[in-house]
Amino acid sequence: MVSVDIFDTFLLRTTLPERVKFGKFGEEKSKLLEATAWGKKNHPRYLHLLRMYAARIAYRNRKLVYGAREATLDEIYDVMFSCLTADLGLAPEDVGALSKQFRDIELELEKEDLNVNQQLKEILASASIHGKKVVAISDMYLSHTDIQALLVAKGVGDIFDHVYVSSEYGFGKASGSLFREVLSQHGLLPCQVTHIGDNWFSDYQVPKEQGIFACHYPRSFSWRVMRKLKTEMSFLFTGRLE
Repeated sequence: MVSVDIFDTFLLRTTLPERVKFGKFGEEKSKLLEATAWGKKNHPRYLHLLRMYAARIAYRNRKLVYGAREATLDEIYDVMFSCLTADLGLAPEDVGALSKQFRDIELELEKEDLNVNQQLKEILASASIHGKKVVAISDMYLSHTDIQALLVAKGVGDIFDHVYVSSEYGFGKASGSLFREVLSQHGLLPCQVTHIGDNWFSDYQVPKEQGIFACHYPRSFSWRVMRKLKTEMSFLFTGRLE
């Protein structure tokens, strides 16, 4: 089996910092709320901060499983809409409709920020042709359905035999538990699996310690420098959120 990390390995993000992307979420969500009939405008900055702090709260409210916490986008939205309901007096049916629209906004902005790693795509296609199973393993709050939708949107929906996402299991790669789960489901020994990913710890060190052949596949030095510079510049314009 060949397993591969998804974000920043198979699907490559641009140098747009995550905090700036969350700012875009806030802008789009603000427009959506402003277009409704609740008569109360929410500043994009408020929704930006609400999205980020809701994620922190959702993660901290989850129990530790094998030393790590994993939350889902639904749980993050539960926190957000608890605040928005108190602020806007939303009815339950309004929450359901808005939650779906919020998710659509996030997935669309994620899709715009991602490009397929063509070199890795060819490697995985070759592995599949030669009889190897090809799976994706990701530590991510998005659901399996969300990630599958992103893969389909990028024209690679059929490249993986299965997609494993930490949010679906409550534990991830960093603890080693998600790797053990994959091995168990497929009845494989660690030495029968090669894992490829960009994170030195969760994609290289952890699987290697378990006996999996791990290949560290980091983003380029220039990409990392540019992303760091853009992140620092964003602090100048919007300040630090913490």
